[in-house]
Formats: sequence, structure tokens, C-alpha cells
Amino acid sequence: MLCLGMIACNQQDPIRGIWKHAVLGEYQAVKNMYVETYGKASTVPLPERRAISTACIDSLSAMGDDGAINALVDMLEKGLPLGFIIAAEINGSGNKRAKKRLIALAESASPRAMEGVVSGIGTSTPEETRVLCKLASHENPKVRSKALYRMPNHAKESTLELLRTTIRCCLDDPEPGPRRAAVTAYARLFKDEAIPAVRDAINDPDYDVREIGFQWLHLLPREEALAYLKRASESADFKERKLAARAANMEYEETIAICERLSDDPSDDVKWWLAYALRYPAPGKEHVLLKLAEDPSARVRAKAAVALYNRGSDDADETLKDLLKDPDDGVVDSAAYRISWKVDEDWRADLIDAVKRQSRSDHPSIRRMAAVRIGNTPLKELEDTLVALMSDHSPKVRAKAYTSLYMINPIRLRKLLGL
Repeated sequence: MLCLGMIACNQQDPIRGIWKHAVLGEYQAVKNMYVETYGKASTVPLPERRAISTACIDSLSAMGDDGAINALVDMLEKGLPLGFIIAAEINGSGNKRAKKRLIALAESASPRAMEGVVSGIGTSTPEETRVLCKLASHENPKVRSKALYRMPNHAKESTLELLRTTIRCCLDDPEPGPRRAAVTAYARLFKDEAIPAVRDAINDPDYDVREIGFQWLHLLPREEALAYLKRASESADFKERKLAARAANMEYEETIAICERLSDDPSDDVKWWLAYALRYPAPGKEHVLLKLAEDPSARVRAKAAVALYNRGSDDADETLKDLLKDPDDGVVDSAAYRISWKVDEDWRADLIDAVKRQSRSDHPSIRRMAAVRIGNTPLKELEDTLVALMSDHSPKVRAKAYTSLYMINPIRLRKLLGL
């Protein structure tokens, strides 16, 4: 029986047990813990189920040999939650045998498992492309949507006609999810050819489909695109103004004034989407982003922090550093996430200070991201911080701390596991 809720120093902590099995190559035991956890869903709290599942997936992916990857395929076949993450790990492993099993599963998996399986299928080979196109007519609309979203990934010239035909057939899907996905796939693969589909999406009765239409508004002729943008930005309905914010970063001079107006919008959702859109630099709009970085809403400041990374100007860099000291932990997390991508030493000391603060946060999600940041950057200077996080009371934090320590010092992890 799994003893849940224990801290990592306890020998019965399931996260510790998972990593011990993985490091010893006992992949069947890891797989069994994954399956057993969901078999006891009524008695295991959701946060702990997710933490244990994540630890199983991360540990097997980190091991990366045939036995570990095959165990991941076995887990995917069970149709349990987080299948899309498992499929992505299998796909990213480069294991050809596992990929063949994944493609075979796409022909035979249970309806419950198929949503995860499709997330690992792409268009890098004609065989995969044919399977993906077949899944675009699956009875489950979520499977159809995922299949369509996957189509632009590494598509080959020789399969474009098959993809074009499949996508066009899905533009009139009765469900909004596949329609959204079809417009996205069409626009990504065929650009201007998709203009009529984008226009239809902008005028679709379903809001979520209209949202995707606005995402590709820049494909339309200039005057038509600006007319749609202006109308939405001046709407009394904040949801319509959100659509405008999402599309307001087009490289037309007229959009500068629209961005300035939306940056004063009473809705935080509108300003959040504007900050999101401004992640791609466009002339004349940096001052808008700097203003959003000082917004009263922490959500808006956090999204602005993500966008500031791409600017590279002195003002943007200084503002991003200032956000590392923001009173809100979520803003600090967003700033640290982006700064962790920078390799120059000038940023490293500021990043280390921010991640130390994150590791002491009252919020488990922030402490969890501190563990992720230490492993992914990597920040070997904070190895002891990771070890401390392995005893955190949150299982999600412990799970990521173990993973990150394996990434930066697997020998120390083995010693801590008593191996």
C-alpha cells in the first residue's frame, strides 16, 4: 500500500520509492506505482496522484533506455491521465521501436487511451501522416482536434496534398474544437491559401473559433484586418476587446494607438492578452509593454515579464530585473522563467537570488517552479536548495526536486537514495 503525504526523508515516501526503483532499472515497479495510484483514486488526493504520476513519467524519461521508454508506452496504453505528457516524452526520446509501438497504438488503442496517443504522432514520415489524417475523423472531437494541431509539425512536401485535403474537410466540423484546430493547421501550413477559412472563423458563431480567426488576422488584406481590429477594440463587450488585444501586435502603424488604448482597459483579461501579444517585438510598442509591466494587476505584470525577454533593449532588461523583486511571487516566477534563458553571467546572480526566494515561497506551485528552474537552467549553486525541497510537504514540489537533482548531480541523488 502506498503511504502518501510523507516527507521525502521518510523511507516510505512514494516519490523517493519511484526514483529508487527507476535508478535501479526496476521499471515494472515504477509502472505498477503509476497504475496503482489511479486504481486508488478514491483514497488518494488529486495533488498526490498528480505528483506520483509526474514522478513516474519524469524518472522513466530521465533513464531513457529501452526498458524505461517501453514502460512509458505500457503506461500510455492503459489510458490513464497525463497520457499526452507520456506521449510527448516517448516522441522526444528518439526511440524508434517505441515510436513504432506508438503508431501501432494509434490504430488499436482504447478510446480512453487515444487522446494521449495522438499527442505523440506527427508528420515526420508518410506512415505517421496517414495515421494522423485518419485520426482527424475519429469519433472523439478531442482526438480530431489534437490530430489537426499536430499536422503542421515537421510536415514533408510529399504529404502536403493529403494534409490539405484532410484539413479542408475538417473546416466544417460540427464541433468548435476541431474547427479551431483546422483553421490553425491550415494557416500554419498554407498561409495565404487559408485566408477564406480565417475570414469564416472571424465570423463564426462560436467565440473560441473567432478567437483563432483573430490570431491569424494578419493574413487578411491590410484594410480588412484593421477594420476587424478596430471594431473589436471599441466593443462594449470585454470578450470582443480580448480578441482585439490578441491581434493588436500587427506591424501596422495604426495598431500603436489601439495598443495604447487597450493598455488602459478596465479588464485585466484584456491587458493580459495584450501583454501576451506583445511577446513578439513590433515597431513603436515597447512603451506599451513597459507600462503593462507596472500594471496594478499581478497577472498582467507576470505576462509582461515573459514578453520583455524578447525586447533586448536596456529599458526592457532593467524592467525585467526589477520584476525579479516584485512583491508578488507569481511575477517573480515569470521573470525568473525568462531570465533563466539568458546565458550571460550578468544575469546569473539576480536569477539565483530570485530562485532562492521562490524556494521559500508560501505557495507550493512557486516552490515547485524553483525546483524546475534549478534543474533546467541549470543552477548547480543551488544544489543544496534542491535537497531541501526534496523534503517539502508538497508532493508536487518533491517530485520536481528529485527530477532536477538527477539532472544536475545524479551521483548525489544515488547517495541520498542509499544506493
